[in-house]
Amino acid sequence: MFSDLTHDAAPMGGCTSPSNSTANNESRTNGFDSSAHNAFKAPEVVNITGSQGVQVGPTYHINGPVIHSRGLAQAIGSGGDPRPQREHVLQMLQVTRIVNEKDKSVVSDHLGDLWRSLGREMEFSNGQLDNIDNDNRRLQDKAYELLTAWHDDKSSQATFSQLTRLLMRVRAFEVVSRLYSSLET
Repeated sequence: MFSDLTHDAAPMGGCTSPSNSTANNESRTNGFDSSAHNAFKAPEVVNITGSQGVQVGPTYHINGPVIHSRGLAQAIGSGGDPRPQREHVLQMLQVTRIVNEKDKSVVSDHLGDLWRSLGREMEFSNGQLDNIDNDNRRLQDKAYELLTAWHDDKSSQATFSQLTRLLMRVRAFEVVSRLYSSLET
């Protein structure tokens, strides 16, 4: 089979030493039990030296968008740049009022899995975040409970501008854009 190659391994499960008896010689070829080899069809191991560009296994070519570390949701976003407009963020940072129910509703509706990261930025302990997680089933409820606890705990510091800063730190850009849209209405 490999007349022009040198191989140093034998098929698995069929390696025996050659025998001199004629009965064994009929079922054995080149030192291998051919009936065992044919029954299992185990792959051969071949040592290839001095080769370049050898590929073992299938090649898959997938046509589609290239997704970088920012994630699928951000790559699909409008125009490829998920960040909110700078002018909008600057306007949001000027709003000094305390966060209200509408703000909490908008954020909790769109925050998703980032609620825990936001909680860490709000300086909640892992135990507090675990309690919120265990007390609420839906992500929306977890985010709303987090915002309510932050509002209750930091009352005078729980401003719209501070919420904007925290959302920008956790890269919740879509939430910031939606929060800006709700500010205009």
